[in-house]
Amino acid sequence: MYDIKNFMKLTLLLMVSMILLVSCAPPKKPAPKIDSQKSQTQSPTYQDSPVYQDEMVDTTTLDDRVLAQTKPTDDEPYASLDTKTLLAKAETLYGNNAYEEALPFFKSAATREDGQLAKTYAGLYQTQMKLKHQSDAEQAFAQLLAISLKENNQLNFRFLFEVGSTEFVNDQALRTEYSFWLREIAKYFQNRKSCFQIVGHRGKNEKRNDAQKLSLLRAKAVQQIMITHSPSITFQSKVLGKGNSENLSGIGSNDVMDTLDRRVEIVVVDCNE
Repeated sequence: MYDIKNFMKLTLLLMVSMILLVSCAPPKKPAPKIDSQKSQTQSPTYQDSPVYQDEMVDTTTLDDRVLAQTKPTDDEPYASLDTKTLLAKAETLYGNNAYEEALPFFKSAATREDGQLAKTYAGLYQTQMKLKHQSDAEQAFAQLLAISLKENNQLNFRFLFEVGSTEFVNDQALRTEYSFWLREIAKYFQNRKSCFQIVGHRGKNEKRNDAQKLSLLRAKAVQQIMITHSPSITFQSKVLGKGNSENLSGIGSNDVMDTLDRRVEIVVVDCNE
């Protein structure tokens, strides 16, 4: 059982790990400050993400295999609500831990053309996970990947690390979540010809004998996990180490407040790069 301190830490880490971009934002846009007091009540869209936008996604060229699960239906009593209201209600219920009640609102939004948003499937995925609906969560995650990649070619699932280490943050629940993400991402790319970069970062004041290589070693650690699920990742991916040149916090506190600086990200690129 987690005590209150550990619960707050886990909630904060999950929040900063899964920042899902819904529009193309400048790569060096400053990250917002993390408010630890409000981190316990975050909705699946994560209010600390600066780039969530209520824009419709062009679904005409999205992967039909993963979007075919969301056919429009007459979903009374939700038919009278617009999609924005549906998502607002879903996120409010989720934030209040009312996952069973939130689920039909997310599902209803997902049946609509203007509901084909990353925020819809992020919420649906998180809700299904909370309800321990593993198969449905995997399906929502695949839909989330398709939309996220279509919009900006980047998966902002940030994999966070211990200080001065190539090990993920020391929390078993979070490591389990990372394992699921990496398995599903590897499966997604396995059947496609996409190429991507696995980009590692390190904090401002991390101490290690090979500190300059630490960000690269973190990227390689993530690549190796993905390769265990799909050997083709070896040829589809390239690892890069950015050091501390793209810190999001930059405070060098070596604790939970600068966790985002100790991260690995995945960016889709042209295979000729």
